[in-house]
Amino acid sequence: MGTEAMLKIHAPFWRSQELSLLKDGETVLNEKVLMIGNGYNYEAAEVGRCLREGLLESPLMTHKKSLELMQLLDELRDQWGLAYPMESERQREPWRANGSV
Repeated sequence: MGTEAMLKIHAPFWRSQELSLLKDGETVLNEKVLMIGNGYNYEAAEVGRCLREGLLESPLMTHKKSLELMQLLDELRDQWGLAYPMESERQREPWRANGSV
């Protein structure tokens, strides 16, 4: 949501195939987008590209960004009180053990 309009990502949000631009509650633009696979195929293609180019990490999603995202998701899970049965605090937050991120 911005100051002048809102972008609606239609359900299911994790693999939406439709976006709408709303202004003053009215749809001003509606776009259908092609979603191929479940989303992981795009990650796999990027891994393949990086391997072919001899890269140790993707410039699109660096190791640092990956750790930051994991930390954010753990913080959200803490706020929600969500913990998976197979994990301990140490398993969930390895960056806190060595002080990184």
